[in-house]
Amino acid sequence: MFGLSPLPRCGGAASRDAHLRRYSVNFNQSLDIDFLNGRTFRLLEKIDSRNARFTKRMFYFACNGTNDINKFVERRDLLQRFGENCVTVLTLYGFNTRLSEDYRRFLMLRRLRLIPFLLEYQPVADVAARVPEDFFDMDLDAPIRLTFRSNDQNWEKYLRWVSRLYFLTFGRFYLPLLKIIYRYNRKENIRKFLDRPELLTSELYRTYEKLPDPDSRIAQLANGTAKRSWKRARS
Repeated sequence: MFGLSPLPRCGGAASRDAHLRRYSVNFNQSLDIDFLNGRTFRLLEKIDSRNARFTKRMFYFACNGTNDINKFVERRDLLQRFGENCVTVLTLYGFNTRLSEDYRRFLMLRRLRLIPFLLEYQPVADVAARVPEDFFDMDLDAPIRLTFRSNDQNWEKYLRWVSRLYFLTFGRFYLPLLKIIYRYNRKENIRKFLDRPELLTSELYRTYEKLPDPDSRIAQLANGTAKRSWKRARS
């Protein structure tokens, strides 16, 4: 078994060849939802498409903008025919979308019962992230209360990114968000925040003055490096 190079379109000669040679493949950079139709579905259905570890059947698609939402909704029946928990959707964040746009994509994935795999944008070829200044354009309590049936730690990674951005924007950490982030995993980490009550707020979208940070302790807390730095200091 091996990972076949990613295909920009669904179906095609490479897909047919994979079926005829009985390869197990991994579409590791996702398939293009635009090309999913009845014909390409029948071709893909014949392929033993696998996750990255080749331990279970999985197909990967991408949803990088709100323009893709209707494409997934329109192909709902085809996506469900791949099987329960057999479709993962790669979704980029931290590039040029607002909170409401992220929320619309995540809500669609949840309603269609697709597995989210959220990817933070990493600058490439000198293309910097263009997160809008008005990123927080809706009630934050709605998206942070979303839940997914699987890949919850990946979802928590997105929430931690939102928490850092919230702190950089408003000068305080939003306590209800922190409680959700550390509800199930790494529960002990919330203590680092609770020990600094002056950095917390439960009042949504109130702007505070930036606190002095001569030893960069606050910056370490915001970036998730406070615990690691504390251990180094003790050793």
